[in-house]
Amino acid sequence: MSHPTTTWPLSTPASPSIPAVGPTTPSAPAIRPFSALDHYGRGLIHPFRRDGRGDFANQSGPDLVRSSVSQILGTFAASEASEGEVPWRPDFGSLLYMLRHQQNNQALVELARVYVVDAISRWEPRVRITGVSARKFENNSRDDSLEILVRYNFLDQNTGKVIYEDLESVISI
Repeated sequence: MSHPTTTWPLSTPASPSIPAVGPTTPSAPAIRPFSALDHYGRGLIHPFRRDGRGDFANQSGPDLVRSSVSQILGTFAASEASEGEVPWRPDFGSLLYMLRHQQNNQALVELARVYVVDAISRWEPRVRITGVSARKFENNSRDDSLEILVRYNFLDQNTGKVIYEDLESVISI
C-alpha cells in the first residue's frame, strides 16, 4: 500500500494582519514576509484557538509574550499538594492555584505577588517585571476573588534592551 506524500511549504501562510507577498492560489499558499519580530520568537497563542485557516493561532511580539506569561501563571506547578500539570516538566508553571479557596486577606495578596514574581522570573527570561498588584473582591457578585495585575517589559536577551514597555496581564483566582 502506498502512502501519499505531503510536502510542507518552507514559508508560513500570511496572517490576516500581515499582507501576503506573491500569488495566492490553493496550490501555492501566500508567503508571509519576514518581520523583525520573528527574531524574538513566534508561537502558539494561549488560550489555544483556531485561526481562520483551520490551524492554531500563532503570533510574535507582544502578543506572544502576553500569551507566554498567561500560560506560565495558568499552569499548575509541582508542590507538596500536586505533581504538577505538565508530566514531562512538573515544575513548570506557578503556585497560584494553591491560593484558591483560601482566606482572602493581605497575606494572600502578598503570597500571590511572590508566586507571580517567582514563576515569571524562572520561566520567562525575556521579561522583566515592573509591578505586581492584587485587588480583593469581597462582594457577592465576585465571590471573594483575587485579581492580579502584572506589568512587565519585554527585553532583548542578547543586549538587555527593552523592546516593549508596560505590557500587562490580568489573572483572576
